[in-house]
Formats: sequence, structure tokens, C-alpha cells
Amino acid sequence: DCLLFISWDRFSRNTTDAYVMIRTLKGLGIESQATSQPIDFSIPESKFLLAYYLTFPEVDNDRRSIKIKDGIRAAWKAGRWTSTAPKGYLNSRDEYKKPLLIPNPKLAPAILKMFELAETGMPQYRIRYEVKEMGLKYSRNGMAIALRNAIYMGKIVIPADEDHPTTEVVDAVHEALVPPDLFYRVQDVINRKANRKITPKNTKIRPEFPLRGLL
Repeated sequence: DCLLFISWDRFSRNTTDAYVMIRTLKGLGIESQATSQPIDFSIPESKFLLAYYLTFPEVDNDRRSIKIKDGIRAAWKAGRWTSTAPKGYLNSRDEYKKPLLIPNPKLAPAILKMFELAETGMPQYRIRYEVKEMGLKYSRNGMAIALRNAIYMGKIVIPADEDHPTTEVVDAVHEALVPPDLFYRVQDVINRKANRKITPKNTKIRPEFPLRGLL
């Protein structure tokens, strides 16, 4: 007959979802009620109070989300990585208890080896087998992303967003696993492979296929 909870922010922190669920439960003959914030639904004006109880938690969530995003961006600008450490690094803290990436003694050498092999033009599927022997495991897509990740040369790329329309690249405080010149040479190798034109196997011109060899 009645679904009881302590407060309305425990029922939901999303206004739209809360109203939908209240209506759904009401359709089943079930009343929703908070023990610390009771509402008499027989009074029409009680809808104003319900709106306040449901909206305040959502506003609090949104405000907290903005603060978290601003905090993360500020940490990035200071050269600190705040998320889970990428392969080759470990999450740690410096003497000021601030986040700091430190090299993983087991995988850091494999990261450097991966970039050195990529510079030679070795296919990535072969590089994956080579570094797997050193304990570094990647999916095909994972390795392609890692070879583009500037964090390995001691840089942090700050993506653009609504308030910051341009992407920024800042110097990181953590130790680089790959020399910058090696990183950029690898990017050149990858870009050349990506831009290499593939010659069509069938180049015979036929009037019924005017776009053959062009698409």
C-alpha cells in the first residue's frame, strides 16, 4: 500500500524520473512517502512542496558535478593525471598528497619497447605479441590508442568542452616513459600508414562503372 523511505533525495535525485515513478506506483495503488519529509497528497498545494523536495537533490547533483569537473580540469592544467593510471604507470601520491603517476617497474620497459618497435614500422599485431612476452597485454584497438597517448611522453591533453573551445596540451609532473622525439617519430610512421593510398586491384575502366578506382 505504501513505499516508505527516509527522505525524497533517497527516493530519487532526478526530478523527471521521480515524477514518472510516483505516477507509476500511484497507478498500482501504492503511495510514495518519506518518513522525515511527509507530504499530505490530499492537499493540492502539497505539489509545491513535493517539487521542492525533488528538485533540490537534482540541483545539488548538478552543482557537485560542475565542481568535480572544474577540479579535474584544474588538476590537468597543473599537470596531474586524476583518473586510473594507464598501462605502464601506477597511481600514487606525492609529499603533498596530490595525485601522481609513477612508472610501473614491470610494464614501463614494455611501453618503451612498444614505441621503439612502432618506429620501425612493424605491424601492430606483431608488436602486440612482442610486448605480451614482457607482460604488457593490449587489444588491437587498445594498442592503437596507446601509441597516440601523449601521456607517455610527459604531456597531458586537455580536451575542449563547452566552456573551453580549444584543446590544450600541458607538461605533466609525472616521469615520461617515452622520449618526446621518439613519440613524434612514431606519430609520423602511423600517419604515413594511415594516409597511404591503396591501389585498387581492378583498374580496368568500364563505362557502366564510372567511379571504379575512385571510391
